[in-house]
Amino acid sequence: MRHGWMITAALALTVLTPGRGQVADSSSPARDTLVLAYEFSGPRNEFVRTTLEAGQVYRVEVTGARSAQIRTLEQGVQQPAFSRAESGVRASGTIVFELRPFATTTYEMRVSDLRDGSAPVKIWWDARASRARQKVQQG
Repeated sequence: MRHGWMITAALALTVLTPGRGQVADSSSPARDTLVLAYEFSGPRNEFVRTTLEAGQVYRVEVTGARSAQIRTLEQGVQQPAFSRAESGVRASGTIVFELRPFATTTYEMRVSDLRDGSAPVKIWWDARASRARQKVQQG
């Protein structure tokens, strides 16, 4: 009897960013911070999870896949703003997205249409964009 196995990855990471409602100061990271690095492998129903903070801005870099999806796991929680940050694909085959969560919660990410059997993904906390967003929100 053969059993089909589905390989999944579930990671829970916390982002070290300034507290909600605060403008970043000298104690907050001055540079972008890597939040998640994961490599999707194969055409399986694979996903990765991470905790992201509301009010922050993240840059998602996907190499070797044609699309990416990210969503919250909780019902009734607003889905994040997730859009292409650059109009084209970089020479390396990387697609860059901007991600703006509306709630501090766990998010699940999937990629599809892998080109070469694997797709490395990196999620970065964008220091400059997060500080600018916080300043705008505080008026």
